[in-house]
Amino acid sequence: MGPAAGGGEHEISEIHSLDELLQRYDASGRRTMMLQELVAWDTNIRVPTVGRRHARAISYDQAATPRGTYDQEDDALSPSMRDEAEELGFSRAGARA
Repeated sequence: MGPAAGGGEHEISEIHSLDELLQRYDASGRRTMMLQELVAWDTNIRVPTVGRRHARAISYDQAATPRGTYDQEDDALSPSMRDEAEELGFSRAGARA
């Protein structure tokens, strides 16, 4: 559960029971909260794109540190996974333009 307005990792609570849900909800006060299912990923990839011409798929480990860590080594992702992520990065960047 976390703020409906987003905010990244701030004020996010993992809920394990109905009692815990009610406690966290009551503690949220007047803030609008959103309850979502946690999806555990095997691989998390971020793809910064520049000008819809350059993309770089980077392996990202959110749990490694409070701010996460990036593994920019060439072998962090398989070539096929890297290529697919970068192609998707281009298509998504174009959709927002």
